[in-house]
Amino acid sequence: DGGSLLYIPTGTDDPLVNFGENFDTDAFFAYLQENGLMKYAGEIAPRNSNFSDWWGKIDLKFEQELPAFAEGHKMSAFVVIENLTNLIDSDWGVAYQASFPRMFQIVAADITDGKYNYNEFFERDQGRVTAPSTWEVRFGVKYKF
Repeated sequence: DGGSLLYIPTGTDDPLVNFGENFDTDAFFAYLQENGLMKYAGEIAPRNSNFSDWWGKIDLKFEQELPAFAEGHKMSAFVVIENLTNLIDSDWGVAYQASFPRMFQIVAADITDGKYNYNEFFERDQGRVTAPSTWEVRFGVKYKF
């Protein structure tokens, strides 16, 4: 099932794994290599051994004090740009991660007579998280009295 930990084969000739007829071993081993999972070859990858990519964004705020309408009052106007990097280029400031519950199934597998049967490989990319990955501009006026 999707919540089980993954046994990382040592290669296509691993004696503990039977690969299904239509199993894409090239894509599977490329995926393991890209995601740093081959260091666990011959064993089960530990829980929480991989994490979503780091991401960053730059927020910017301009605020200008203005004359207020009465003595002792303060007024200012502001512009806030959240995720300025994504406003500049839609490929920047984008967060990718596995969807809730922060896991996904990599192979369809079962175990028979102590051997793993890998029937299908699901090439999964981490999904784009919409809310933190979009830019936003807010304008406003602040008045303190």
